[in-house]
Amino acid sequence: MDLELAGKTAVVTGASRGIGLAVAQALAAEGARVVAGARTSSPELAAVAATVVPVDLAAAGGPERLVATALDAHGAIDLLVNNVGGNPGPTRTAPARRSRGRPDSTARRSSSSCPA
Repeated sequence: MDLELAGKTAVVTGASRGIGLAVAQALAAEGARVVAGARTSSPELAAVAATVVPVDLAAAGGPERLVATALDAHGAIDLLVNNVGGNPGPTRTAPARRSRGRPDSTARRSSSSCPA
């Protein structure tokens, strides 16, 4: 199926492994220029991403740096796949204070790259 992504620039967050890596691979296979934002890189990611940006989206300025790098390298962003989050362990056994912060933390990281 041709998704008409050839030549489009796609920014993928959380792209170093798991779902993010699979999305980056699928977009690259469709001909998209992938700008991958991740705290760490991997050989698999380097093989498919046009640009890998080491970034922590929870850090001040992280989302802006990811977007600026994508724009500098490719001139425009056509697609954003916001795959941030993480799994610090089972919620069921986590202290209530830590569990309450998980959805808020994930939402904050996810939404912070949208306006940038």
